[in-house]
Amino acid sequence: MNQTLAPPPPPPTDSSQPSSMAPPPTPELFDVLVEEVLLRFPPEDPASLLRAALVCKRWHRLVSGRHFRRRFRGFHRTPPMLGAIVNNHGFVSTSSFRCQVPAELLRGCMVLDARHGRVLFHSVSWASQPRDPTLYLWNPISGEKLELPKLPLVPDPHRGSSNFAVLCAAAGCNHLDCSHGPFLVVAVVVSRSETFARVYSSEHGEWSDPTFAPHINDSLVKVVEGLGEIIDSLDLMPGVLVGDAVYFLLHTMDAVLQFNLTTRDMAIIHLPDTIYSRPIALLATEDGNLGFAGTKERTLHLWSRVAGPGEETWSQSRVIELEKLLPVNAIKRTPIMLGSVGVIFLYTCDGGIYSVDLKSSKAREMPDRIGIPDYVVPFMSFCTPALGAAPTDEEPSGSTSSA
Repeated sequence: MNQTLAPPPPPPTDSSQPSSMAPPPTPELFDVLVEEVLLRFPPEDPASLLRAALVCKRWHRLVSGRHFRRRFRGFHRTPPMLGAIVNNHGFVSTSSFRCQVPAELLRGCMVLDARHGRVLFHSVSWASQPRDPTLYLWNPISGEKLELPKLPLVPDPHRGSSNFAVLCAAAGCNHLDCSHGPFLVVAVVVSRSETFARVYSSEHGEWSDPTFAPHINDSLVKVVEGLGEIIDSLDLMPGVLVGDAVYFLLHTMDAVLQFNLTTRDMAIIHLPDTIYSRPIALLATEDGNLGFAGTKERTLHLWSRVAGPGEETWSQSRVIELEKLLPVNAIKRTPIMLGSVGVIFLYTCDGGIYSVDLKSSKAREMPDRIGIPDYVVPFMSFCTPALGAAPTDEEPSGSTSSA
């Protein structure tokens, strides 16, 4: 007897599996996917974000929005080095970011410090500057320039040396986007008879009364054979911000002057008895302590201030072999330290300037040959486009404009 088999029933439909007829992603989902990709663009290439913003109106709104720019900074955390300011030369770019130092700051001014999106200049280009220089702040991203009120003089028949630092004044700031917020400028002056500090506050628009530290003056006076007593002076290498204190290197390079921003107290911290090529550079260590770097022959030595059983002491943390980082012809002689604000700069015997990233232990040559500068101050900041109205079309524009 012949039997006719019924066709098998169709397989059950699994609604969790996508079908070939699935609808395309919604514009909202598409924006989320695009944003996740753009967040991973390298922060040292701000021009790539600008090109993305010019693709279409939707991308324009996305990249230019505050939400994306805030996420971009939070995703990368550490501001990149966009370039460096070199005395008598201007802004030397190390990224796709381009700018020009205002002509009035480039001629006859000395760059002192750069931090939290601002660069600090003073009107005298000599190391032995007077006590009342004119100070200028410049924002390379926005191009804004500000002249600060004159630093009030303190009666003293002896001229002294001074150094300065600029920093963000916003409480609890993560310093990822604070170049338009309140700021402080710290001025420290050392002379034979007195040591004092003043602080300029952008919120108050004036300099504070001087904070004197007469108890440390005796430790700054040294007896040099043939010269008698001389007063130690502040070195014009950039200072370093560590926690609630700013630190400045003293010229003889055997001590550091500490200024506490909270208590306004000052103190002397002596460096370890070591022999390094001059100058050395102060730095903030990864664990939030004071440190310094010095070169010796073909090595870079890093030291940090660590807690001891009685008081803090110095400990050598790393030794970096420069032969592994720099070209052979660049280190026939000990490189000259040029400065540090998060990055070490070295001038080598081949005439090149190399930046050394201490986190990655990688070095790269500055793109311009600029002779032997006094020192180099790096500019480290995020640069994300904040454009105006979106373009009228949604087709790729093909623009390659730089951020």
